[in-house]
Amino acid sequence: MGIIIYEPETKTKYRVLFAGHNINEPTADKNCLVVKKSIPLWSESKAKADEQPVMYYNPIKEEFWFEYVKVPLSTSEKMGQKIARLEQKLNSLIIELTDKKIVSDFEREA
Repeated sequence: MGIIIYEPETKTKYRVLFAGHNINEPTADKNCLVVKKSIPLWSESKAKADEQPVMYYNPIKEEFWFEYVKVPLSTSEKMGQKIARLEQKLNSLIIELTDKKIVSDFEREA
């Protein structure tokens, strides 16, 4: 037997916040449920790099499933993307200035 702590979204869709094995006896918590089916493991191969799995449970059908949600970028990831875009624009400008003979190849490499 397993035990889940959940947050109800609808009557047939509970977002699982915690899933584990029931060690001794059921708990009387309002958002806690003892489930008869085994609790599945998520497959890392199904998720994309910018997604994380969220487990759901249907109490009527007694079924588990996963949905994959986008993970917001961290501040350092956002800065890295911004730096990459700025470097790309800078390189384009240098190439354009070199083509117009405003900057020489030597100055471009410096």
